[in-house]
Amino acid sequence: MKYSKLSHTGSLAIGLLFLIGCGSPVAHIPEFPKATLAPAGSLPGATIGGQYKLIPYDQISIRFPYHPEHDPKSSIPIQPDGNVTLDSVGVVQAAGLSPVELGKLIAEKSSNRLRDPQVVITVVQYAPRRVFVGGEVRSPGPVAIQDGMTPLQAIFDRGGFTATAQVNSVILIRDAGSEEPKIGRMDLTQSLENAMP
Repeated sequence: MKYSKLSHTGSLAIGLLFLIGCGSPVAHIPEFPKATLAPAGSLPGATIGGQYKLIPYDQISIRFPYHPEHDPKSSIPIQPDGNVTLDSVGVVQAAGLSPVELGKLIAEKSSNRLRDPQVVITVVQYAPRRVFVGGEVRSPGPVAIQDGMTPLQAIFDRGGFTATAQVNSVILIRDAGSEEPKIGRMDLTQSLENAMP
């Protein structure tokens, strides 16, 4: 009985030493490459292969240059499910397509009613971009992204770090909703202490 008690105490002590030795619970996450941490220059969202891809809540203008009677009267929002609804063609999946690709798709769908349709899609207003700041910050929640905003500025927008935050182990997740999210760790100590970028 004494042996099992001693063994239990020993394993508990080893467990505590292991926890103390680990320091950061996110140490296994690799650092974000510094070159990719530069603030975003211009906001308009996801570009894949150099082309802007439409996302929900973008507002678009649709024009039929040779059939203006089919032009919608006002801009059309891309719905949360990624679709747009047009009187002449019905429901069309818009999110994930470039404006040119969407124009070709709408032209194809209207070709049974119109002769040689051409369709021009223009983004009238980009959907608001947000980032969620969570963890050891004073007021976790969403932040509207502004041109040139850095991760540290987004953290300050939510009240800054708490006293227990590990400033040298901040996790950044980019493209969270995509098939290939980028996850990395940042050390913001130098930014806070020496105002380094």
